[in-house]
Amino acid sequence: MAKKTQAEIEADILKEAAAEAQKEKKAQSAERKAQSEKPQAPSPKPQAQSAKPTAKEKIETGSGRKTGGVVKEALETVKQMKEGKDEAPKERKIKFERVYTVPIRQLVARQRRTRVAVRNLKNFVTRHTKAKEVKIEQELNEHIWERGDRKPPIRVRVSVSVDEEGLAVVNLKK
Repeated sequence: MAKKTQAEIEADILKEAAAEAQKEKKAQSAERKAQSEKPQAPSPKPQAQSAKPTAKEKIETGSGRKTGGVVKEALETVKQMKEGKDEAPKERKIKFERVYTVPIRQLVARQRRTRVAVRNLKNFVTRHTKAKEVKIEQELNEHIWERGDRKPPIRVRVSVSVDEEGLAVVNLKK
């Protein structure tokens, strides 16, 4: 189960937005073609407003069909992700760091063992460190889920670091 990187997610969002814009363009060209084939009767109204906005204008204004809004939202999301990337992650002031061996087999029942194991691991860390929030690192999560949903490891040796804000980060101890 490979996780996507932020760059891949941004690329996917932009591809989807481009595809939506292209569909919208095709629909507009089909409408124009259909109108040009019809004989137009002279109308008493002036046709100053007959020029339809382009896909780019629809994206900028967010008007038109649902796709215009979707594309605009996608572009804004990508911008926000890029802005967040520029910021340097602030350093955590670690209050203490401990190593625990968490017995998983004693804490889980037979069905959906791994989900319960992850939940119980968080509860164990919360109980022993009195942390407000617990984050499990990806490597540890993959280690727990390695053998599937029904066979978590019997016990896991973890390293827990708690910062001054009450955030506990749990890493796999090798």
